[in-house]
Amino acid sequence: MRKKTVIRAVKKKKTNQKQEDHQPKLFIRMQNRLFAFYGLICILFVFIIGRIIYIELKSGPEYEKKVLAQQNNANQTIPYQRGRIEDRNGTVLAASVDMYKVIIDCKALNDDRKTIKARRKITINAVKKYFPEVDADRMVKELTEYKNSRYRPLRSKEFDKNNNQMIAKVTADEKEAFEKAFKDKIVNGKNKMPDKKKPYGIWFEKVYKRIYPYDSLAASVIGFTSSQNGEGSIGLEREYDSILKGVNGRSYGFIDSDRNVQKAVVEPEDGKTIVTTLDANIQMAVEEEIQNWNNQHLVNDGSGETKKLGSQNTACIVMNPNNGEILAMASYPGFNLNNNSDLSNYTIDDLKTISDENRKSVRNNIPISDDKIKENALNSIWQAYPITNSFEPGSIFKPVTISAGLDTGTVKTSDSYYCDGGEQIGNNYVPCWYHAGHGQETVEDALKNSCNDALMQMSAKIGPDYFSKYQRLFGFGQKTNVDLPGEADTSKLLFTKDQLGSYINLATNSFGQNFNLTMIQMAAAYSSIINGGKLYQPHFLYRVEDAGGNVIRKVDPVVRQTTISKDTSDLMKQYLRTVVRAGTGTKTEIEGYSVAGKTGTAQKSPKRENHYVISFIGDVPAEDPQIVIFTIIDVPNVGAESACHGTLEINKAILERIIPYLNIPSEEEEAASGITVYDSLYPAGK
Repeated sequence: MRKKTVIRAVKKKKTNQKQEDHQPKLFIRMQNRLFAFYGLICILFVFIIGRIIYIELKSGPEYEKKVLAQQNNANQTIPYQRGRIEDRNGTVLAASVDMYKVIIDCKALNDDRKTIKARRKITINAVKKYFPEVDADRMVKELTEYKNSRYRPLRSKEFDKNNNQMIAKVTADEKEAFEKAFKDKIVNGKNKMPDKKKPYGIWFEKVYKRIYPYDSLAASVIGFTSSQNGEGSIGLEREYDSILKGVNGRSYGFIDSDRNVQKAVVEPEDGKTIVTTLDANIQMAVEEEIQNWNNQHLVNDGSGETKKLGSQNTACIVMNPNNGEILAMASYPGFNLNNNSDLSNYTIDDLKTISDENRKSVRNNIPISDDKIKENALNSIWQAYPITNSFEPGSIFKPVTISAGLDTGTVKTSDSYYCDGGEQIGNNYVPCWYHAGHGQETVEDALKNSCNDALMQMSAKIGPDYFSKYQRLFGFGQKTNVDLPGEADTSKLLFTKDQLGSYINLATNSFGQNFNLTMIQMAAAYSSIINGGKLYQPHFLYRVEDAGGNVIRKVDPVVRQTTISKDTSDLMKQYLRTVVRAGTGTKTEIEGYSVAGKTGTAQKSPKRENHYVISFIGDVPAEDPQIVIFTIIDVPNVGAESACHGTLEINKAILERIIPYLNIPSEEEEAASGITVYDSLYPAGK
């Protein structure tokens, strides 16, 4: 028994020795792992510190900006001021004026402290008193609905259709009156306006409002801006949006190394000013005379209600033929730029006639809602008719045909033509407007009398090759690239050379039928006929100025191509003078001045409706043209549309106003300066 006990004791001892040998080894392994882990942490820590130092040195400013940009309470956008639009004499046609959003801090005003509750009431009453356009009742509701908001712009009482929003904007005068009312008043060293009597949790954020000082003047040319981003929607506002726009500035709030609140300001860059070729005085004369004529031709629809339109459309261009500068461009009916969606002056029947889409719906008995009628009418009214609409020119195209004939030598001044009232072309009889016939005529007589028969005979001599060539030389079928959005594409509205090989097409084209053009194309083409043959690119931009008034860009005239020779041009100037002195344009004659030009009448499609486009394009003085004036009346509200002399009446009224303004020389003054007056070459009425 004893021996076994000894053996057990020895075995137990050996087991304890193994455990003691194992414990130091385990401790060492654990220690090594801890050292490795600690070392790894140290390495990562050193790497992170190094990375931070690297980022600070290389990208610190960039990250600082990103951090500051996220501190909404400390940062604020400073809006730029959009550039002005001016006429050639510096008259402001569009500008941006200071306005202010009224901002409230709902969270601050919802404070439970007694003093704050009192000041909240003061704030609400002050808003009601000094800002009548603000919806104070809505403000009270929003204090509850947005109780934790730190930034809540106040709403206006009425929806701003022009700006498509409800955010109220108060004027600088209203803001000043508000601030003055609660300004500290120190008397004998004491403040008589304690804080507890002042509004609380309210401040102002500067914005700009686009205004148009002359309301509807040149509305479709100037255009307007959208509310959402201030970008130009139509007209020059859209065409030169990138020039008129600026760059917003920003104020950055931050805490410096001494834990002081600092502010860095990046000033905004204001937009540039565009000075246009428009002359506000000429534009005003044009628009007033167009309106006067239309006011005189309002018609009663039989229901006892007087229509508000004297025509579907009336439009006019006044242009410098020697450089392409557009002095005035007007469209009727017009609109108020400061309230561009207002249609309250028009009846639904009026609005149905304004838009092509509306007229098509009515003509084809297609149901159309009042809202859609208004939408179509607005889109039509906003357009600059001389740029966006095409039409058959009628007889105003005859100077182009005769110029082409004279310039190619296919028509000679000695030629004579006999008008017996029309031409038989194959199975078609094409009448002259004067069915009895004009008899024997010279080239000048044919233009003076606006004889279709003679023009058809001329076109047969000119032929399709030359006729097609000169149509394109004069710019028809091509965009003029006038600097205004929406120019109509007429490239598919001309006959090709092969199509003109059909004599009926060539014949009707010769007097301006069966193809379309735009007013701006015709104005440029006519200008080249009387300026020696230079086809200028029409334009509105005169120069660009920076915020300091320094000219940074000047627009030079662009000659697109040569149309006719100077000799042909000189001859055409005489012929066009004869039209006004003794032909179809006598009603626009102004005593003592040498007015030239050409009348036109074209029947619109569909022919069954018997509607017409009436036109006159002219210049003054005929011997040395300084202005071109082109007026059309699209569907005049008169009994016999084809006999309407409205364009002659409008042109004469406009010229009587702008000739003295532009100091255009009279025939007597021309003669005194050595210019041969055309009236002295031919007896009156010949």
